[in-house]
Amino acid sequence: MKAITKHFLALFFVLVLTLGIFPNHAEAYFDEIFTVNTPKKSTWVSANGYTFDRGNTRNYYYTVNKISVPADSYVIIETDKAANLSIYSKYDKNKPTNSNNFICSTSKIKKFIKVLPKGNYWIINRNADETVKMRWSYKKVKAPTNYTRSRAIDLTRSKKATIFQPYGKEFDRWFKVRTKSKSLTFTMKLLDSTSSYSNFQIYDSNGKYIRESNHVRSNNTYKFITEKLASGTYYIHVDTSSISYNNKYSDARLAEFSWK
Repeated sequence: MKAITKHFLALFFVLVLTLGIFPNHAEAYFDEIFTVNTPKKSTWVSANGYTFDRGNTRNYYYTVNKISVPADSYVIIETDKAANLSIYSKYDKNKPTNSNNFICSTSKIKKFIKVLPKGNYWIINRNADETVKMRWSYKKVKAPTNYTRSRAIDLTRSKKATIFQPYGKEFDRWFKVRTKSKSLTFTMKLLDSTSSYSNFQIYDSNGKYIRESNHVRSNNTYKFITEKLASGTYYIHVDTSSISYNNKYSDARLAEFSWK
């Protein structure tokens, strides 16, 4: 009888281990804890992310910095070292890092520029155990009037013109330059993108298209170099139709244009 009982007990324990009724290891858990701050403009604040283990639970602590962006302005986010901060359009308490609300990351650029529509935004450092400081600011841009050739703005040599294309106001720009007989170099530098665009054309005073003799493309900068031109007035048409603005958070909305 004892032998039969031992046999059944042995079968019972084999069954228990097979079905996993008694776990053979302690399961690890994790919690994400978010602290929301509202930093003042141009003030250095923490943007840390770090972990803390307690028993079999790992806690992830994140600093969330909420900013408010006014209309017709672009945002500058600076960090004290290269860091990859994430920008969100909404703050979901149940899931702060909801991918549906993700706009972009700062891509480890210490001075990151982004054109954002008016509203509130949340900046989160998702990198665990990273000590980072950040500050933010914005710069308002006056609405331009040079939408047509007849309204072209005079642009003097080496002066930089800001081309700002906020959401819903992506309009063409026109400039005019006066020069003596020489070869000219026109430069378009994007401030909110690592890509470069040749989204402008040059015309003489009679409307004749000026072809480039050469160009130089480097990261976010495009240089258009002409043949030797006759003395006179030339018009630059910045054409927004050549850029696809897929949504209100698209890049290539802020640039500097100059010539020499």
